[in-house]
Amino acid sequence: HATAQQIGDPRWVGLAEFVRSHAVVGDQGRRRSLSLARRGAAQLVGVGGEAEQVRGMLHLSAALHSAALSRPDDAAEHLSEAAELAVITGDGTFAGLHFGPRNVGVWRVALAVELGEGGRVGELAREVDVAAIPSAGRRAMFYADLGRGLATERATHEQAVVALRQAEDNAPQLVRSNFYVREAVTDLLGRSRGGAAGRELRGMAYRMGLAG
Repeated sequence: HATAQQIGDPRWVGLAEFVRSHAVVGDQGRRRSLSLARRGAAQLVGVGGEAEQVRGMLHLSAALHSAALSRPDDAAEHLSEAAELAVITGDGTFAGLHFGPRNVGVWRVALAVELGEGGRVGELAREVDVAAIPSAGRRAMFYADLGRGLATERATHEQAVVALRQAEDNAPQLVRSNFYVREAVTDLLGRSRGGAAGRELRGMAYRMGLAG
């Protein structure tokens, strides 16, 4: 952050705020993260150019932190701001953020899970061109969020297993150690009816060190 300020380029100052907003820990971490994301987005208003991609990501971050703080209206407002910016920027490439309509679609899935709206994730996910997501890690976390959302509905447990396996296939080093994925796998395993989905679950649980 100090380096970005020395450079004096608002794009990089905004990027530093984005990173900081996801690095804060502690009891007040979410509130501090939300404050950082909002401040970063406000500082980029009117800058234009590639800074709009950073501003869009900061709004997505603010939406996620708002959702985690049980502020659905604020989350919706920030998501709407990001979606409007995505129409202007298209799918961008600045700083590896890949902000644009596709990324907004990915975050919509994550936000639905965070807001306890798991029943919506299947519909939201169909609007995302997953194959076009340039990063294996991002594809993995998209499928992880999809799987977690699907796992909340009994009727979509098998689809949840498929999504979680796709997440693992894309980036096992990220997925197997992810607390929320491990929690979903454990929960699904406890309600498994056997069959092919049950075998996949047991395999994932074994690879995650959750079962012998």
